[in-house]
Amino acid sequence: MDEALFMVVQSLAGQSAVLDRAISNIATNPVLKGVPPMLLFWSLWFSTGTGRQVVRAQLLAMVVVAAVALAAGRILTTFLPFRLRPIHTPGTEMNLSFDLDPATLSGWSSFPSDHAVMFFALAACLWAISKTAGAVAIVHATIAIAFGRVFLGFHWPVDILGGALIGIITARILLRPLAEVFLRKQVVPKCSRFENVTYPVLFLVTYQIATMFDGVRDLAGAIGRAVRL
Repeated sequence: MDEALFMVVQSLAGQSAVLDRAISNIATNPVLKGVPPMLLFWSLWFSTGTGRQVVRAQLLAMVVVAAVALAAGRILTTFLPFRLRPIHTPGTEMNLSFDLDPATLSGWSSFPSDHAVMFFALAACLWAISKTAGAVAIVHATIAIAFGRVFLGFHWPVDILGGALIGIITARILLRPLAEVFLRKQVVPKCSRFENVTYPVLFLVTYQIATMFDGVRDLAGAIGRAVRL
C-alpha cells in the first residue's frame, strides 16, 4: 500500500518541468517551506482583541512544542530501524523532469519524517489558537511537506503519516499545559516589559523554526567536532 500510494503521487511528476520545479522549491526553499507558519505566528502575536494574553501564551507554548517535536522526530529517526528513502531504494522509479543529487539526504533514515513531525505540530498548535490560521497551516503542511516530500522521493507516505501523527499528538499533549504555566508565571507581561530584548530573541527563535533549526544544528556539530580534535 505504501509503495502504491508513492507511485500514485509520482505519476504526477515528469509531466511538466514547471510543476516539478515549483513543487521542488515549495518543498525545499526555506522561504516557501518554513516561513509561512511563522508569518501566521507573528500575525496572531500582534492581533488585537480580547484574550490577547492567552493567545500570546499559547504562541510561546507553540515555540516549545516545535522544538520538542523536532527533537522527538530526530530521536526516533536515529533509534528506530533504518529505512531507505525512495530516492535511495533500488528499483524505485522517479519520474521527475530533473535529476536529484544522489547524495541528497544520504545516510538519513526515512521514518518518521522530521519535517512532518514539526510542521504538523505547528499546524495543530495554530488550529488550537485560531481555526483560520490553523486551516492555512494545515493546507501548507499538506502541500509543502506531505505532498512535496513524497513527490520528490524524500519520503514514503507512511513516513509522512507517522511524522504527522507524532507532531499532532505532541501538540495536543503539551500546548495547553505549557500555555497555562506561562499564564501563571506572567511570562507574557514580562516579555512585553523587556520587549527590546525578548522580541529580537523571539524573532531569532522563529527564524530557527522556519529553517528547522539548521543553524543551531550546524553550530552544535561544529563545536562537537572541535571538541573532539
